[in-house]
Amino acid sequence: MCIQQPSGVRRDYFRVRQGAWLEATRGQVSVTMVFWKMAERGLDLQGTDSAETRRNMEEMRDFYAHWERELPAIFERWEKEKQ
Repeated sequence: MCIQQPSGVRRDYFRVRQGAWLEATRGQVSVTMVFWKMAERGLDLQGTDSAETRRNMEEMRDFYAHWERELPAIFERWEKEKQ
């Protein structure tokens, strides 16, 4: 939330509630899932015409699948560290 100061004060002050960064990042996990599913769908639809295209799609799928597996453990470690 941005709080505007009186005229003549050239500064904005922001307040972020505790845990907001974790919550925002968790929200981005759903975006990760979209990219992962897009790559899976692309691989299903893509023919065998281009080995390079297939490799790129596999790399995209594998990259986002990796994050999907790893992020829950990262979040858990963060929460433990903050306690």
